Amino acid sequence: GVPQTDIDKRLFWDEATNYFEFHYKVLVKNDLKGQRLIALQNICKSNRDFNLHVSHNEFKQTDENDFHYMVTMRLFHVGREKAFEQNDEVIKYLTTKNFPPLKVVREFIVYDTHIELDKEWK
Repeated sequence: GVPQTDIDKRLFWDEATNYFEFHYKVLVKNDLKGQRLIALQNICKSNRDFNLHVSHNEFKQTDENDFHYMVTMRLFHVGREKAFEQNDEVIKYLTTKNFPPLKVVREFIVYDTHIELDKEWK
């Protein structure tokens, strides 16, 4: 099953291709200069502890002024317990920065066939 502890992860799972991934759906209200999006990008880049990445789904626009962005975190070297603790910390972090997640998706990746596409995520 899914590794519960950091030790389980190290002993029984591949460090390079197995990881926990969390997706945080965030609403960004559009402003004329794009300052809200820039703020979200800076918030994600500035906290190295979480290694957060921002992406935009072109097909997910609530209206002319509001966009949904996806903030993603990947954790390669931890078990489920620590991964879920870090997830809780990210939710608090984004919320305190005025980007509360509207939805959170939690996954454990058993095998990533194209891990090289996102090598900067490690």
